[in-house]
Amino acid sequence: MRYRRGFETLCLLLAAGPCGAWAEQPSLDEIVVTATRRQEQASKVPISIAAYGADALDSSGISSLAELAAAAPSVEYDVSQGFGPGSKTNLAIRGISSGVGTSTTGIYIDDTPIHSRTGTVSLFGNPMPLLFDLDRVEIDRGPQGTLFGAGSEGGVIRLIGRDPDLQSWSALARGTVAGTVVSGPTYETGAAAGGPVAEGKAGLRFSLWQQELGGFVDRVDPFTGAMVDRAANSSLSRSGRAVFSAAPTDWLKVTASLFEQSVHNHDSPAYFEGLSDPAEGRFRNGRLLRQPVTDDFLLPSFKMEATSGDVLLTSVTSYFARSGHSIYDGTSYNGAVFGPLLSYGSPLGNAFPTSPADAAPVAATISQRQFSEEVRVNSIDADAPLRWTAGLFYDRSDQHDRQVAHDPFYIGAFFGLPAPTLFAYVSLAQLDSQIAGFAQLDERLAEGLTLTLGLRYAQSWTAFSQAAAGVIVSSRGIASGKQSERPATPKLTLSYDVSPGAMIYASAAKGYRAGGGNPPPFVEVSPACDRVATLTSYNSDSLWSYELGAKDRRLGDRLQIDASVFHVDWKNMQQLIGVPACALDYIDNVGAATSNGFDLAVKARPIASMLVSLSAAYTDARMASNVVVNGKPLFQRGDAIGNPPLVDAPWNLAASVTQTVSLFGQEADITLEDLFHSRNPGPFSSSLPDSPNYSPEIPANPAFNQLNLRMSSVWGGLTAALFAENLLNAHPALWRYQDVPGSTLFTDTTLRPLTIGATLTYRM
Repeated sequence: MRYRRGFETLCLLLAAGPCGAWAEQPSLDEIVVTATRRQEQASKVPISIAAYGADALDSSGISSLAELAAAAPSVEYDVSQGFGPGSKTNLAIRGISSGVGTSTTGIYIDDTPIHSRTGTVSLFGNPMPLLFDLDRVEIDRGPQGTLFGAGSEGGVIRLIGRDPDLQSWSALARGTVAGTVVSGPTYETGAAAGGPVAEGKAGLRFSLWQQELGGFVDRVDPFTGAMVDRAANSSLSRSGRAVFSAAPTDWLKVTASLFEQSVHNHDSPAYFEGLSDPAEGRFRNGRLLRQPVTDDFLLPSFKMEATSGDVLLTSVTSYFARSGHSIYDGTSYNGAVFGPLLSYGSPLGNAFPTSPADAAPVAATISQRQFSEEVRVNSIDADAPLRWTAGLFYDRSDQHDRQVAHDPFYIGAFFGLPAPTLFAYVSLAQLDSQIAGFAQLDERLAEGLTLTLGLRYAQSWTAFSQAAAGVIVSSRGIASGKQSERPATPKLTLSYDVSPGAMIYASAAKGYRAGGGNPPPFVEVSPACDRVATLTSYNSDSLWSYELGAKDRRLGDRLQIDASVFHVDWKNMQQLIGVPACALDYIDNVGAATSNGFDLAVKARPIASMLVSLSAAYTDARMASNVVVNGKPLFQRGDAIGNPPLVDAPWNLAASVTQTVSLFGQEADITLEDLFHSRNPGPFSSSLPDSPNYSPEIPANPAFNQLNLRMSSVWGGLTAALFAENLLNAHPALWRYQDVPGSTLFTDTTLRPLTIGATLTYRM
């Protein structure tokens, strides 16, 4: 009875008037997920899950994984803009973040893992899939090592595509036009259609999508201030998907799919602080060279599902092929590094060139080829006292990073050689392979009480080979190494159904990511490089996560609550360690860390015409011990994990209110959304004068809000929407960058300025 009174009070406060009969209000939808490799309602799964259906993605205007990560609490999207757009992208969940080695967050398209190693040579990070014509996106928080394996230490982000309906046809068409007063226009078009080609037996679905995103950072001549390229940081993104499904018998279904995407960034979104005035909407980039980046991939996949009684056999075979190309401007970096020996001569500092002829182009590429095969069997009776899943997984990934650098100024002035002479060439090939077996059992111990036990055991191998040449390359440019391990990742969960709509659970799970080969530094400036050259490999790191959670659906499914608290112990961490005398860094296993926090999601429909949603996450991720390397403090106990600005925001909140109103005789939904990211207060190892991470002029990102407004109305199959993103035109200085400590050249990025647009969507 007290819940009824509380609900009615909330109704009165929000609606400023009588609510009517609360029992007659419409219920909230619940999304079905496959976090346990079987279809279940999210409220029935003892895992902290943030799930977004197609309608939720559309209403938020989310079209890429990067945008999703920026809006989803407990997920941190890190990107270094020092060398152009998209450099070293990293996704972190619950503070489990790293800018080196393999990803700490698993990224899946359907059943295929696509996460990669961070390219220390090419500077490419994880691929960032585009989101169109998806059934849903799942963010499974906490280590998912039992069912998803290596690279899921912090959690897993899964993009689930929409498959053909074998009974009826459906279609989708969408178009968007948007722009701001300081940027070029944005255009988006997309279409999808699918249905049976033989009713009940076979079907097809196709989708095509394209977005031309207008830029807002102008590239100017740094010597005269003259415009070189207006709104230069535009981008062109395309994706396409084709799926064929066939069910020739009642017990067999096969699905073949092909997913393709291409992202081309025309130039960097980083602006020079000394040339810009954000308060006046002026963002200017003074690089001598345009810095384009293209990142493409192709993913064919074949899935077979065979049912026999209460057992489902699933086989998934996939091949992921990725190619990336970029040009970045190394002029300021070379000036900052070599300037103390020979500078360009600018009074502004070593990083500033004095002539267009000083431009130092660096071409970088990444090639990733990955084959994976998974065969699993699982019980399908959801009411059975014992449910189980078991399987085998094989994966082989070849990643090849290259960098070719030219520098006419230093080639001539410092080395006395003609300009075409190669400054540096580095090629790094890394091979990762693994074979794993896994099993998970869910046993009902008593009415409502379930015990989950899981284990994954793997054999992994990694090897690398490096080749380097050029005037700054030492004899160590040719090197190779290998490493192998046999990790095990167990899981234990105890869950209890308090009522048909409420669950509490406790879990302990282990996660890990593979080690790797450690290419030696190829620039020799000091004997200190001799020791670094012997560190040819590093091991995996691992963690244990302990979680308590509760899920509840009340008031006739008009109130949904999902809450969890967690504690993580991270050991043997893979850390990037700098040796200034060698010009490059190496990776070693040093230090331990803890991460503590909570996740909370509340969704309510207090009255028929209103939907309220709040998601909040708090993460406190810190080093648990002092780390001293080569006699220098790398970290101190209590330091935040990472180095500014690549550190997590402790508080992340996403709140929205949708109100249905009558407008010109037609119902319309008005949604106000607020996304908040707090500032990490530190302390940071970058403030320690003796630390190789010392960089006191680079702060953590400031706290900021992004307010979005959207109004939509439906006429039959047509939905029309007007939207304003970044309604308050906030322009926080994000991802501040300098080439080396002490450099006087700083760049930042910021949120896209106030963007106003309209979208038309047709569904059949």
